[in-house]
Amino acid sequence: MSAMELGVIAVAAVVGYLLVNAVMSAGKGKGNEKASGAEADRVLGVQADATPEEVRAAYQRLSSRYAPEQLALLDDATRVHAQNEARWLESSYREAMRRRGATP
Repeated sequence: MSAMELGVIAVAAVVGYLLVNAVMSAGKGKGNEKASGAEADRVLGVQADATPEEVRAAYQRLSSRYAPEQLALLDDATRVHAQNEARWLESSYREAMRRRGATP
């Protein structure tokens, strides 16, 4: 491969990463923002009439993606993104449980 081809591949990889990161982050809260009720249910993948046990099971299934041993192999930027996703997931879980009158 020529240097030109390698340069194009590198630029495409960076642009692809930024594009995927932007799409995955669209509509997500930042920092300490809380998920709305409907948004919390959507993030967790549960129906509005789901029981607290169903919400808890959905949260546990999804949060396993963000376990420290899963994140250890990621590069710094991806790890930070995953940590933000985990915070958003936890915020959604707390809101969904609050709406159902249950303790997280």
